[in-house]
Amino acid sequence: MKIWKIWIIGVVALFVGCATPEAVSTEFTRNAMLDNLVNNVVLPLNAEFVAQTAVLETAATTFSNEPTSANLEALQNEWRTTSNLWQQAKLYEFDRMMVLHNQIAKSPTDVEFIEDILARNLNNLDESFIESIGSTSKGLPAIEYFIFAADGNEAVLAQLNDESSRMQYMVAATQNLHNKAKELEAYWLPEGNDYANTFINADGGGEQFNSSLSMLANQIVAIIEVGIRDKLGRPLGIAAGDGPHPEEVEAILSGNSLAQLKQNLTTAEIAFTGGEGLGLDDYLDYLEAESDDVLLSQKINDQFAATYAALDAVQPPLKTAVSEDTATVQAAYDEMRKLLVLIKVDMANQLGVTITFNDSDGD
Repeated sequence: MKIWKIWIIGVVALFVGCATPEAVSTEFTRNAMLDNLVNNVVLPLNAEFVAQTAVLETAATTFSNEPTSANLEALQNEWRTTSNLWQQAKLYEFDRMMVLHNQIAKSPTDVEFIEDILARNLNNLDESFIESIGSTSKGLPAIEYFIFAADGNEAVLAQLNDESSRMQYMVAATQNLHNKAKELEAYWLPEGNDYANTFINADGGGEQFNSSLSMLANQIVAIIEVGIRDKLGRPLGIAAGDGPHPEEVEAILSGNSLAQLKQNLTTAEIAFTGGEGLGLDDYLDYLEAESDDVLLSQKINDQFAATYAALDAVQPPLKTAVSEDTATVQAAYDEMRKLLVLIKVDMANQLGVTITFNDSDGD
């Protein structure tokens, strides 16, 4: 990963008795960092999510037309890919995006509401109907409810084949999801709310609560804290102190919980490093931030690596690992807590950012 430094370099060329000193100065600016994050990370990620939700919608339609085991498995695989991608895109929830983000994925799914709707045998379960209902009855978690089952794929096929309304609801939910992905993409683009321009130009310091720097740092902290508290802590029974609770695992029907957590870590790391361009790590280097005589950026990058390694040691599915290999899951939890402290305390202090997202399990 790249490391940015501010150098004043004197280049002395000794060539056939001729010396020409030349000074080169490279400036770091928050505006350039935010521009890189938006144009090289967020916008491509939104576009990819739109494309993937279209693929998911097509897979749902194909399965509806020909409900075979092979088509169901293809649909499930596309759901996992879509969900994993969302675990990256969800970090960039700024401004008034909460309602839109919730319509894409809000847990837990209101199963009682969904089953009540299906019991009515309505014939208008189309995309406009899905648009009219609450966030907990649509989006990625609701689609997971329809296409996965604890009893396996035979149970899923039986339900969807026997109940036409269930199949209609599921397909309509994928159509609505695709539309919401397009709305989110448009929110950032000039033809929509042009939030990309707003975000890039809100380049105040960390002491400014509404600056993009402050919001970004808080979102990185939030996604790591949620991972610690909800995705590992609750299944481990940390808060209750009464042993593992595998039923608390996220995306339990699809067995995708561990993959989603890794995607959360990936998006936090990319937000920190800026991908291939300027990121918060470069800003810390510009400020010459250190911890125990080591560059703080390097210390954080090393802890990202340690956390990945700890998560990779957990054998999926997570619902089994929390009970049968508790110590390994606990080790991953501990490594994520170390990462959180470096970002929430050390990085935030160096950048002058006030962290407003609090979680007692993560502190």
